[in-house]
Amino acid sequence: MLIFSGGVTRPSSPSQSEAQSYLRLALDSGLLMNRTHIAFAEDYALDSYQNLLFSVARFHEVVNGPYRWPEKITVVGFEMKRRRFEELHRRAIRWPTSKFEYVGVDVVGEAARAEGWKGEVSSHSVRIISCSEAFSRRRTATSRIWRISMGAMGPS
Repeated sequence: MLIFSGGVTRPSSPSQSEAQSYLRLALDSGLLMNRTHIAFAEDYALDSYQNLLFSVARFHEVVNGPYRWPEKITVVGFEMKRRRFEELHRRAIRWPTSKFEYVGVDVVGEAARAEGWKGEVSSHSVRIISCSEAFSRRRTATSRIWRISMGAMGPS
């Protein structure tokens, strides 16, 4: 199964998501002869972490069954984003390394890759922190409190 992921991110085209534009390009160029049961769009992700997370959720939705998750995830993207996906996002969703592959499609020099990684570490390192056991317990407790208090208040 192929899932194109990406929400509406450009004000110039508010009616089409990135995923829909990728899917349309693949169909129009003949890369996908028939998209039925082969290719799908995930139209809500606004960043690379959501691309991964929401694609897994979209797979589950399409397969339409309990406990139906991908056997393996292969992400195709820019080479400079490899470490972000392999070391941060994959880990954040707790996906096993043995069932994850990243395919980099561009060729950039080592210096450019290292420079790109510097910017990514500062903006994405919080994802690793959020996977810690202590943070997870705190988030779960806060979530329960919010649901209970909102539920007690009833609809407004």
